[in-house]
Amino acid sequence: MSDWIDICALGEIEEEDVHRFEHGGAVYLAARDDCDGVFVVDGLCTHEKVELANGFVFGCVLECPRHQGRFDLRDGRPCGGPVTEGLKTYPTRVQAGRVQVQLIA
Repeated sequence: MSDWIDICALGEIEEEDVHRFEHGGAVYLAARDDCDGVFVVDGLCTHEKVELANGFVFGCVLECPRHQGRFDLRDGRPCGGPVTEGLKTYPTRVQAGRVQVQLIA
């Protein structure tokens, strides 16, 4: 298993918001739900490769800003069209107030 990568302080992600970051040439999002859950997913919509950083979080759902396709942050599955393919999710933890992720290939 890969090492944990430090993303940001937990306080940098508001409730029901996202934090965009890049690693190894790819775009990712760390998102916080309305119950202090933190999730990391791929940062591009599977529908048209639109950046999801300007999307909206409602509870555990991330909405794409272009066509309002929705993904469940907990497992990446699509939960609203036009998306049909889910987002990849990654193991995430909060250690000493810092959000960390394992980016598994």
